[in-house]
Amino acid sequence: MPQPDPAMKTATVFWHFARGMALAATGKVADADAEYKVVSDAEEATSPDVVFAMPVNNKAKDVLRIARDVLGAKIALAKKDNAGAIAKLQSAVATQDMLKYSEPRIGFSRCASH
Repeated sequence: MPQPDPAMKTATVFWHFARGMALAATGKVADADAEYKVVSDAEEATSPDVVFAMPVNNKAKDVLRIARDVLGAKIALAKKDNAGAIAKLQSAVATQDMLKYSEPRIGFSRCASH
């Protein structure tokens, strides 16, 4: 896909994320590293107060941190750095576990039949 309009900042960062994932998957690690830098720089430059999406109100910085870490893990795997990939994925999961979700709780009832 063509790169989005640069005025669409979030879409552009996720375009770089997707591009980096594809490049890492095809073994183009240096190019993937360049895309990682764009994603990482965007995460660093994002104010902690910026909201990602309404109505859940997660912080954009947290969502970008997840993208950064997932891309970093994919690149680490392409470099055969399994320990680095695991560390990046653990970081992504820790951040994702802190996100707010708005799905309704599902109640489970015990089944009496067996």
